[in-house]
Amino acid sequence: MFSFIFGGTNDWGIVNRFINVAVYVGISFQPYLHIRNLELPHLATKLTDVWFIEAEELLDAARVSAPNVRWVGGLTAQPPAPLPEKLNKFVESASAGFLLVAFGSKLSNLGKSINEKMVKVFGKLNRKVIWKVRSGYEGIDNLPDNVMPLSWVPQNDLLGHVNCRAVLLHCGNNGMYEALYHGVPMIGNPAIGDQPFNCKRLKNKGFGLTIDVRTDDVDKIYNTIKEVIDNPIYHRNIEKASAIRKSRMVSPVDEIVHTMELMMTYGTKHLKFPPSDLNIFQVILLDVLFVVAFIVICLIFIVKFFCKRLCCKNSKMMKLKKK
Repeated sequence: MFSFIFGGTNDWGIVNRFINVAVYVGISFQPYLHIRNLELPHLATKLTDVWFIEAEELLDAARVSAPNVRWVGGLTAQPPAPLPEKLNKFVESASAGFLLVAFGSKLSNLGKSINEKMVKVFGKLNRKVIWKVRSGYEGIDNLPDNVMPLSWVPQNDLLGHVNCRAVLLHCGNNGMYEALYHGVPMIGNPAIGDQPFNCKRLKNKGFGLTIDVRTDDVDKIYNTIKEVIDNPIYHRNIEKASAIRKSRMVSPVDEIVHTMELMMTYGTKHLKFPPSDLNIFQVILLDVLFVVAFIVICLIFIVKFFCKRLCCKNSKMMKLKKK
């Protein structure tokens, strides 16, 4: 069983399996501990008619799920729209391709020292760079000619451009699925929440590498970006995943619409998973384990009783023989 927080890794050794079970059981007991803001997988299927989860096996791991669970990873990924004229002229002139840098809204300003470090990295690249960063931030003065700073970028449309060679991102779920859809290798720089786990998925799938702009020096960041851009293995891996994703007949959005229409027309009783009505003690088989333990204990006492009787009988027979 995968927890909904920990999962999606190909390494299922004893350590990861222990962490997975611990997280699953810990979350499962939250209704009894009155902990808020946590979701319980089996309660989700019990309390909702249909459960839409923005994940899929191409980026995550394959999972076993109830019939009323729909996996709809990549809701924001779609064919690219035409770019604004100035931006389109910039990327079209990138004969060696361009690097897209987008750390999301919360990480758009990394601080003066990190911004200065990133400027040095981008200056060493022989490719154009589109950097989602506000021009007023400290540390981004004297930008190299190959860098275009923008306060907002049409991320999906840029990822879909033929000249996009890689994307440096914070490993947000939407950005990763957009990069996967368009077959663009990724360099992950995780910061908070699910981002460190998302970066593990990225490396496990062979779609790119990770860095930490806070601690890595200029050379390490530059070499990691160059490795992802120049090494064809990352391009092959994610282009194959992209081809699989695009070959599907139904998009995630259409899947949601179709499921909702069926639900409103026919209801969802036929999708209900019977074990979803079980409580957590039944889900993790504590009641079954109790019965098994009771039977084993009874068998031990029965065997012990008969062994004791047999020993006593043999002892009496030995005494009679001696007499």
